[in-house]
Amino acid sequence: MWAEVLARFEKKTPASVMAKLILEQAVPAEWVDQVFEEHRQRQYPRELLFSTIVELMSLVPLGLRPSLHAAARQMDDLPVTLAALYDKVSRTEPALLRALVTGSAERLTPTIEALGCPAILPGWQLRIVDGNHLPSTEKRLGALRRERGAAQPGFSVVVYDPDLDQIVDLQPCEDAYASERVSVLPLLARATKGQLWMADRLYCTLPVMQAREETQASLTPLHRDDSDNLFAQVWGEKSMLLAAPHHRIALGSWSTSPNGGLEGCDFDPSNPNFEEFPTAKHVSFFAVHLKPGDLLFLPEGWFHQVRSLTSSLSINFWVNSVREKIDSN
Repeated sequence: MWAEVLARFEKKTPASVMAKLILEQAVPAEWVDQVFEEHRQRQYPRELLFSTIVELMSLVPLGLRPSLHAAARQMDDLPVTLAALYDKVSRTEPALLRALVTGSAERLTPTIEALGCPAILPGWQLRIVDGNHLPSTEKRLGALRRERGAAQPGFSVVVYDPDLDQIVDLQPCEDAYASERVSVLPLLARATKGQLWMADRLYCTLPVMQAREETQASLTPLHRDDSDNLFAQVWGEKSMLLAAPHHRIALGSWSTSPNGGLEGCDFDPSNPNFEEFPTAKHVSFFAVHLKPGDLLFLPEGWFHQVRSLTSSLSINFWVNSVREKIDSN
């Protein structure tokens, strides 16, 4: 399938060819066509297979072809006309694109893990969410290229796994003016317990919070901070489990920086493993139930685990430690 491509470009662009070999193994044509059959809604295969489209499209970001048009023109056995190819591409359904991304990520994950990928936050799966808007393109009509009101390309909301260094999910949106906060909801439907999702304040809306609660992805693991904190509960309810600073060893704490700072813990007080952490049996935890209007003072170094009981909003007021001021004087 790729013999002609390799023969033509392996001498001039070896890095691109190596990347193409990886894609050939990770996204084989048979699997791509199977994904198409399982997730297509209106499209159907005839002369042009979906795997052929993926093959042509992949040549562009790898630098092997400048455009889809050039890739199609140089393909000797393209079974349809260029007009039919572009019509097929323009009608590609968002659900099909999402299935292709998530499926290929699942296929690549075992290989990446075998190569070694140290976890940023041991015991948790990190998920970073953000929108990905395509830049304006010079492929539009010349008269409209400088017009702000001209048609804009669509966008996608992407889920990135920093441990694996790959995109594991996305929600494509054909409407360039749709809201990212709405498009992220189908992604949150796949969130699971044990994942830590990170996003900017754009996504801090009630529907997003409710979707997070439904998936139980609303637990902040046991940790301690290097500053005093005034924790204000604005609306909704949360619970906290607190432990004194001198229990660092018993709780299996670790630091995010060699110079101190935020410290996480491998021990989970809500699901304790006393076989791995036997001395944690002697740690006294204080349970706090926070309701709207409550203000909790968290001294520097105190361990705390936070769980959302309902859709909620909290505000942290970080302040310099009073003890540091006393010591400096």
